[in-house]
Formats: sequence, C-alpha cells, structure tokens
Amino acid sequence: MILSFITLQIPVVQVNILSSYLNTFSSVLGFETTVESFNLVWYDRLEINGLLIRDTEKNIMIRAKRVKVNFVFHKILNKNNINIDATELDSAYVNLLTIPESDSTTELNINIFIDRINKMASSGKGGGGSKVNIGEILINNALFRYNDKFKSDSVATRFDYHHFSISIPEIQAQNFKIIGDTTQFDVLNLQAKDVSTQLEVEQLQTFFRLSQNSMEFLGLHLKAGNSEVSDTIIFKYSSNKDLSDFINKVNLQAHLIGTTIHPNDLALFASEAAALKHAIQLTGDLSGKISKLFYKRMNIQYANSILNGSLEMDGLPSINETFINLKLSKSKIDISDFTFAIPEDAYSRLEPLQTFTLNGNFSGFITDFVAKGDFEGPLGKITSDLNLKINQKNIDLSTYNGNLTLQSFELGRYLKDTTMFQKVSLEGHLKGKGLTLLSADFSLAGSISSLGIQGYDYLNIITDANFSKQFFQGVIKIDDPNLQLDAKGSIDFRKGNNLVNLAGRIDTIFLKPLLHLEKNIFIQSNININTHGLELDSIFGEVYLSKTIIQYDEESLEFDSVHLISSTDGAKRKLTIQSSLLDISLVGDYYYSSLFIDLQNFGNELYLSLTNNTDALKKYYLEKQKDNQEYTVSLNVKLRDINPIIDLADINMHVSLNTTIEGKFSNGYTSIVNVYTKIDSIKYQDILTLNNFFEFTGSKIRDSTNVLAVFTINSEKQIMKGFSTQNLLAEAIWNCPRHMRP
Repeated sequence: MILSFITLQIPVVQVNILSSYLNTFSSVLGFETTVESFNLVWYDRLEINGLLIRDTEKNIMIRAKRVKVNFVFHKILNKNNINIDATELDSAYVNLLTIPESDSTTELNINIFIDRINKMASSGKGGGGSKVNIGEILINNALFRYNDKFKSDSVATRFDYHHFSISIPEIQAQNFKIIGDTTQFDVLNLQAKDVSTQLEVEQLQTFFRLSQNSMEFLGLHLKAGNSEVSDTIIFKYSSNKDLSDFINKVNLQAHLIGTTIHPNDLALFASEAAALKHAIQLTGDLSGKISKLFYKRMNIQYANSILNGSLEMDGLPSINETFINLKLSKSKIDISDFTFAIPEDAYSRLEPLQTFTLNGNFSGFITDFVAKGDFEGPLGKITSDLNLKINQKNIDLSTYNGNLTLQSFELGRYLKDTTMFQKVSLEGHLKGKGLTLLSADFSLAGSISSLGIQGYDYLNIITDANFSKQFFQGVIKIDDPNLQLDAKGSIDFRKGNNLVNLAGRIDTIFLKPLLHLEKNIFIQSNININTHGLELDSIFGEVYLSKTIIQYDEESLEFDSVHLISSTDGAKRKLTIQSSLLDISLVGDYYYSSLFIDLQNFGNELYLSLTNNTDALKKYYLEKQKDNQEYTVSLNVKLRDINPIIDLADINMHVSLNTTIEGKFSNGYTSIVNVYTKIDSIKYQDILTLNNFFEFTGSKIRDSTNVLAVFTINSEKQIMKGFSTQNLLAEAIWNCPRHMRP
C-alpha cells in the first residue's frame, strides 16, 4: 500500500493513468476531457487540478481549477456504488452552448453530453448500474453561462433568457446522489448574481432533483432581490431538449406559500411589470405550461386588493394575445391600486367606485372580455353579464353588450352631480359605447325600479330606448304614484339637430312632490310634440294637448284640446295658442325671452311707482340691466269661455262667452302698452253689467320713473240688487312726471 501510494505520487504515473482513462472516455463520448494533474494525498483524499471538458465543437463546457475529494477507502466502492464523503470545487466554470447535433438540428452541449453518458452506461462501457453518493459538496467562486447562439440578443436592461451569466460565490449542498439519469441533493445555501441585471440571490435552500424528465425544487426558500419564493416548484418535460423551448414544452407544478414578488425584480423578466407600484403576494397551486397556465386555490394580494379563486391563461407570454378565464370569490378591489394599468381618462371615470368586493367570472382577452359577477361598494351593488371591448387608443370608443343590474347605485356620486341625480336601481339589457355622461351612447331595454332626480325617487320605469348625451329615442313608461306616463318618440338636442318628437299619454302628474312646490298641482293630458330648436327664442313647431285636466288645490280646469304653434316668416314671429277655452295670438318682431322679461319689468315698474317707495325705486333702477332692443308685438285673445279659469282662481264672477281682447306692446326708449276689449256681460257677485268696454294705455320712459297711464271703463247698463243704472263711465289717469335716472 505504501509502495502503491508512493508510485501514484509520480507525475509520469499520474499522467499515464489519467491519459489512458480519459482518452477512452473522450473517444467514446466525443467530449475531450483532460486534467493537468491529480494528487492522492492519502487513500482517503484526492485532489484534481485543471479539470477541463470540451464539447464536440471544442468549446469549453466545464472547467474547474481544483477539485478536492474526501472518501473512506474501504467504502468508496460498495456493491458497485461510488461513495464519497465530501467534495470541494474551486473556480468552477460551466458554459452551456447550443451546438449542432446533426446537419439539421441543434442542442445544448450539456444535453448531448448527458445523453451520450447514458448511452455508454446502458451499453456497459461505463458501468451503467453504479450509483454515486456524495455526503457534502462545497463550490466556491463558480460561473455559470448559458448562450443560445442561434437566438438574437435581447434588451440589455432585463434578463435575457437566451444569453445569461450567473456568478456563484458559494454553494453548500449535501446528500448528493446520482442514480441512473437522476441527480439529487439538498441545497443548504446558495448565493448567486446575474452578471447582466445584477439581480442577486441572497439565499436559496431546497431539495433539488434533476432527471431526463423533471427538475424539482422541494421545500424551496428563495430570497432574490426584494422577492421571496416558497414552497415547491417542479418542471416536467419529455427530455432535456424540451428546456430549450421552456414556454411551450415544459410543464410547471408549483405550490406557493407566502411568495412575494417585487415589481423591480419582476421587471427584469417582464418589462411590463415596471408599471406596478407594489409587491405581489401569491399563495396557491400553479400547473401547466407557461403558454397555458392554471392557477388554483389562488390568493393574490396587491396593495389593498385581494383576489381569491382560480385563473387560466392561454397564450403567454404575449399578454395581449392571452385568453384569460378568471373566477373570483370574496375578492376585493381598490381602484387606486391600479392607476398604473388604467388610462388617465378612464381612471377618472372608475375612481368613484373606490373599494368594492366582487364575486364572478371574467373570461376573454384583456381588451375583449365578458364580466359576469357581482360588484358591491360604497356606491351600491352592480351585477353584470357584459361583454366589454376596450379601445386602448380612445377609451370613449370602448363598447359593451349584455345584462346589467344596479341596486341602490349612487348615480349622482358616480357622475359627480348629486344635485341632479341620486340613487338608481335598474335591470335590463345594455348595448352601446362610452363610459361617461359625455361619451355614453347606449340602448337600454329593461326596467328602472327607482331613479332619483332632483331629490325625488321616480318608481317603476320601463324603457326600450337609445340614450346618449342630449339624445333619447324609444319608448318609456312610468308608473310612479306621482307620475304615470306612457310616451314614444325622440329628443335630440345634439349640435345641429335640437329636435323633439314625442307622443303619449300623461295619466298623472302631481307637481308638488316632483318639483317641491307649495301648492298642489295636478295635470292629465294626451301630448304630441313636434318642435325644433333648443333655446327659447329658437324653438319652432307644434305642441298639441288633448283631454287635458289641470287641478290647482281644490279647483280644476278641463281642456278638450290645446294647440300651441310657434312659427316665423323671417321678419316676424307668431305664437298661437288654440284651446277650447281661449285662443291667443302674438305677432311681431320680438323674441320670447325679451318679451316675457320686458312685460314682467313693465308691470313691476308700474307697481313700484304706484307704491312710491323711494329706496326700492332707487335700488331697482341701479341694479336694472340696460336694454336698447326695440320691437312691437300685437296681441289678440279670443275668450271662448274664461269662466273655468276664473273658477280656478276662486273668484265669484261670470263673464259672457266669445270675448275678444286686442292690444299692442311697444318696447323702445318709451315702453307703451295698449289693451282694449268689449265684453257683453259681466256678473260679479250680485252686480250685472252689460255692453262693457275696457281700455288700458300705459307708457313710461324705459329707465326712468316717468309714468303715464289711463284706464277707462264704459258700461251701457248696470243691474244691481233693487235698482239699475245706465251709461257708466269711469276713467282713471295716473301721471307720474318725476324723472329719475340712476
């Protein structure tokens, strides 16, 4: 033994022994294997220097500056197994390259190497039945390189799957075993750094097993960058060759517990992740290929949001071409967590949803998917079965189609107009585009059980119509206790149109609760509206009311019909109101807005002059807006039967039928009103007057208190209780010459 030990220390003997064995090994495998020297320190310790293995293309595949092996001599071979206590490698270098395997195929050099070893073992040339057991392994200052020469270079700032180098300062492992084509060991500690991205693995602990069909990381605990991964990850494949097409040919099985992925680390592998603002926490089971991935018992936490359920993704790594099937239960979404993924204009529309819980299924592509589920948050509850097609370039062109239910949804808060709108509850089929009050253009066929508008909740609304900003077309029925309406037609106030075409029946309107009035006002009528124009002065067309009933407090008024016509010949405007009670005609070069305001001002100024309140007069004229518009309007009123209106005002009076009132109003530097009428008979309480003539003329300078008014009454006969008189003439003249200009 001593002699053999001394003999093995002779360099020439070492070279001859190694050359003989390695030449045979190299010639069989085609991978040139050499060592500079080896030193048998004693029969339980061996040192190899300058280990070098070249692939078939003469590229360096494995190199180690020094390999130290500790063993027990009488146990090194046990039942044809190799048993080694410990081994240590210094300055190891592993270089994996894609090289030609044949004239038409390429493969990783290490895969070719392992495949040839297995073939040699099965043929008996290499003792294929043996097993290798190594108690402990220590590797210092290693470098691992992967280079697919047939793939182009990727972006330097993120991880390149086809070209990367990893420096490994230290690996500590134990229970290393090679059994056939299977290699396994316990990694006690591994530290590494990707040379390009500088991503650092601070700690890796796992039971690792590698075979021709799988790569397993069991009991995994990985700290890399700011991320942590645990517990089990297994890759399965048909052969090592499948690793070259990892996305499509390698099956993943992973059981994750408390895994945390930081966006800065994830961005090194998927640049889109750089937009993430918070770390992602993952728990659950992943399975399938990367190109078709399944995530069960899923729990994902991102900032304040939590997703529970399952996920299927078919089409990765291209997220825009990936079909997603997401099932969620007891999940929570905080809209503010996803500002990175939502365009700014779209986020402003979703922001009012704030934080909400959701349960349901979401399937499709990220720009074309079906959302079927329940959303419940501070604005209320939404149940949807909608197909959404998101237009990423212009969110207002996004479309939707399906069923939608809202329960006590805060529409006013969502639209940021709580004065006009309050809560809404509806159920129906929705189809359209646009996600805001300005851009929405949709059809709704369904029922609105409650809709809050200006502080009143309208109940029981059925609609089958198209809606958009300033546009409505279709059918609407309302069965509210204070409003019963059945109408069909369109309202189009879009630019350039301004058309109203409606026909229907108003069975009930109680205006007091709807408009928060002090008095009870009830209206019932058939309606037919055909007008164009939006502003008061530009409205032309016809409004026809029939079988109309108006109640004011306890009094009522009935019209067989009311026909309102607004027209113009270019120079003059004509407003005609025809009804069973009276006809009114206004003709002139006026505007509605000016006429109504000027008449109101004229009457108010006469009243102020009559009451002679100096302070009120001065304040009024100081604040009055100056106007220089000049026009003239002629008035013609035919009172078919004014008595129902008098009764409505609760006045004990009766006026004869078919009375005509004529007059004129001139507005200019001096405003003049002239009205006259002849009434056959008037009965007021117990007084009856016959053949009556009334005339009123009033004038005043527009912006002064100078007033001149004359009121004349001429009655041919007056019959009172117990006696009668004839030829009554009464005239009142009011001249207020005071002139005041503020």
